[in-house]
Amino acid sequence: MYEQEEQTKFSSRHPLVRLVLESYKRDLLRFIEKAGPHAILDVGCGEGTISSFIKMKATAMMYGADYSWKMLSSSRKVMPVVGGDAAHLPFKKRSVDLCLCLEVLEHLDNPYDALRELARVGRKSLISVPNDMIMRIGNISRGSYLETFGNFPDHTQHFNYFSFRRFLKKEFVIEEYKTSGIVWIMALVSPATFS
Repeated sequence: MYEQEEQTKFSSRHPLVRLVLESYKRDLLRFIEKAGPHAILDVGCGEGTISSFIKMKATAMMYGADYSWKMLSSSRKVMPVVGGDAAHLPFKKRSVDLCLCLEVLEHLDNPYDALRELARVGRKSLISVPNDMIMRIGNISRGSYLETFGNFPDHTQHFNYFSFRRFLKKEFVIEEYKTSGIVWIMALVSPATFS
């Protein structure tokens, strides 16, 4: 289901969806430039759609991690990849300049485990989630997911601007935090502890 969501979103011809995605991509690149990484790990890289976009625009080396071997078979065409879920990454402490975790946490039963793992592995992390109410309103207005009141069926976590900030502060110091493309919430963060 998640791969369908990603494919639909990034290949949409709907002018409003395209406009919102362009804003998201601009913010994403600006945050990456601010972090200045040499190496980026895309946690939950999926098919590598967004990694491919970043790879074209940024100078950092890209790596991917995902729990789905089906997804990794596609993303390995874009970058080196490893199997592993967001809560158990096969990397040493602080071994990655920047961890990306883009639209992953809302799919997890226990997103806090992934948050701790991002804080362990990355010197910085760039994390985004959908702003739940805005996403639902957008879906309903397009006539999508009406049977679940605009919620993607595999979204098990629901964040808003304030709840996501509180969630991040459990493990991170927030360097920059914003709404991106109206629909997403994006944060550039550093681990709160360096032990």
